[in-house]
Amino acid sequence: GGGQWEFISETTAADSAQIDFTTLSTDFKDFCFSIQNLHPQNDDVRVYARIFRYTGGSQAIYDSSAYHYAVVVHDNQVDTDNGTGQDHMRISRPIGNVSTEASSFEVIFYNPHDTTHHKIMKSHGVVQGSDTGRTGVCNAAGKFASTDVVTGVRFYMESGNIQTGKFAMYGRKRT
Repeated sequence: GGGQWEFISETTAADSAQIDFTTLSTDFKDFCFSIQNLHPQNDDVRVYARIFRYTGGSQAIYDSSAYHYAVVVHDNQVDTDNGTGQDHMRISRPIGNVSTEASSFEVIFYNPHDTTHHKIMKSHGVVQGSDTGRTGVCNAAGKFASTDVVTGVRFYMESGNIQTGKFAMYGRKRT
């Protein structure tokens, strides 16, 4: 207790197509998602994110071209990736699925309830690559180019399921 982040909920992936957090309470300004030991079903795939928002009185995943991202991985080389006008944000560069490989991240979404600015996120993690399990530091930034209120977040793989992993959501209160 007493820290800046308050635990909200946790779920464990078990051959899951996606992990959804669909309640971003207005009690919090920012949200941190701790992703531990994510192991993909397929090899050489990235972790993606999309947001939920309310439209027409119901909550729906937003999968249009309003996303932007930039990703940098540093291991024995520097690898970059970026995109604008995409249907997702990228959380990682390609990661491996050998039985001993897993990757872990902290993803922070800033002020998803704001109606003035576009929504931004950052991710910091450790990835094990798809080529002999190289270990690298992965940093990513993403944007949802809308002033709509974000009500939830979906994490999923570029292809295939999330074979295993623990996903926890924390909230931060600010004045």
